[in-house]
Amino acid sequence: MKRFATTDVTSRFRSGSALAAGLLFLVTTTLAACAGRTEGPDPSRAAPAVESGLLIYPTLAPDTVRNSAVTRTLEATQASLRRLEVELTYLRERIDELRAQADAIPRTRPELPPQGELYDVYGELVQRVSVLSEMLVERLMQFETLRMNQETLQQLRDSGS
Repeated sequence: MKRFATTDVTSRFRSGSALAAGLLFLVTTTLAACAGRTEGPDPSRAAPAVESGLLIYPTLAPDTVRNSAVTRTLEATQASLRRLEVELTYLRERIDELRAQADAIPRTRPELPPQGELYDVYGELVQRVSVLSEMLVERLMQFETLRMNQETLQQLRDSGS
């Protein structure tokens, strides 16, 4: 318990952010896998055809199956990108608010932090800005990774059709 109290806030935040990023990846992958399994076989194609006494079972073309799975994964990726855009906008707005509050605190000289009792308030605002800035950087990395994944999926889908 003593060690936890002295642990830096940013290191605890980084661990939580890494866990959240892993969870986001796991959820996206799981949704993509589940989306591919929710549809049953097409009943019109399931019945075997009888041709000259032989039973012929039609199968779906591999490109059709691959394109539908890619499309569902692409849709899940786009939904995650939209959510991350909202998070990024919120973080930027909040950082700007906190910086404005910190800048509004009177100082003896502009390049120095405030003195006296305002120093604690200023320090807390600066610490919050630091944590939110780290969150912003991590979300930007997640956004860029998902955006590149989206481009790859679009190329896969376009090349398959």
